[in-house]
Amino acid sequence: MKLPNIPPELPEAKTKGFRAKILIGVVVGLVFEIGGYYLLRGNQTAFGWVMFIGVPAVMGFAISLFTQTKWQTFWGILLTLVIGIVFLILVKWEGWICCVLASPLLLACAVFGAVIGHNVRAWLLQKNIKIIGRFLMLGSMMVFLVGAKEIEKPYLNSRLEVFNSSVTVSVTPEKAWNLIKSIERVDTHKPLLLAIGLPVPQSCTLDKDGVGGKRICYFNQGIIAQEITEWNPPRFMKVKITESTLPGRHWLKFVDASYEFIPQGDKTLVFRTTTISSRLYPRWYWRQFEEYGVRSEHEYVLSDLVRRAELESK
Repeated sequence: MKLPNIPPELPEAKTKGFRAKILIGVVVGLVFEIGGYYLLRGNQTAFGWVMFIGVPAVMGFAISLFTQTKWQTFWGILLTLVIGIVFLILVKWEGWICCVLASPLLLACAVFGAVIGHNVRAWLLQKNIKIIGRFLMLGSMMVFLVGAKEIEKPYLNSRLEVFNSSVTVSVTPEKAWNLIKSIERVDTHKPLLLAIGLPVPQSCTLDKDGVGGKRICYFNQGIIAQEITEWNPPRFMKVKITESTLPGRHWLKFVDASYEFIPQGDKTLVFRTTTISSRLYPRWYWRQFEEYGVRSEHEYVLSDLVRRAELESK
């Protein structure tokens, strides 16, 4: 008896199968992305290698175990990262700027984990290990993350970073000093990070001259309170940070800041120095963004100083 012809698989069916695999990968990936974040965050005031490298690598590994092709895995990783990041922002566990800055590192580590996962998946299929074996493997990965976090915790000490910026203004050190010690209003072009969401300085007040004086700088999202620790007009002023109400989980804190005024003929070279304390690792990744953020604030304040100095000199 002649068997009936079996029609080839329709393109729509292939598309549905492709999407179904991606959907499965996204669901599994979100369990590790959001679940891993929730398990590791706790009351910690530091994030390190396990959070930024371990979690996304395991996420990519998990997605690759439940997808078939590289494109399915890649789209699964992208969608998982986007959905997970949007969730963290909506529930206010993290700020959107921090999430965006972390995204390149998360993506790279997720892809690395997926490459390993694809090789492991091929081995599992070769050994005819059923799907339950994959779930057991994923469960062990979550236990590994929690254990790695406990091992890492003692090494996530605060690190101090110092950043400097300078500008030349067209007034004497005495006038530059008076323009800096208290600022009625900061109004100039905003650097990129301030324009897209970082706190923007608006004004600074000083209750009295000299060591012990209280200087408060007002931002559009809070204040930074300072105490004068060194006072040598019109050459040098240093403050320590005593309070900050700026938003964030405080992985980064401002420690102190200083201004130095160096005569340059009828002009003045102004040095601004800021010391921060950070508990974000790996340092080689986060320091560049910390520097960019601090220098953006320097640029904004010093640019306004130039503007006000020009008005003063007229």
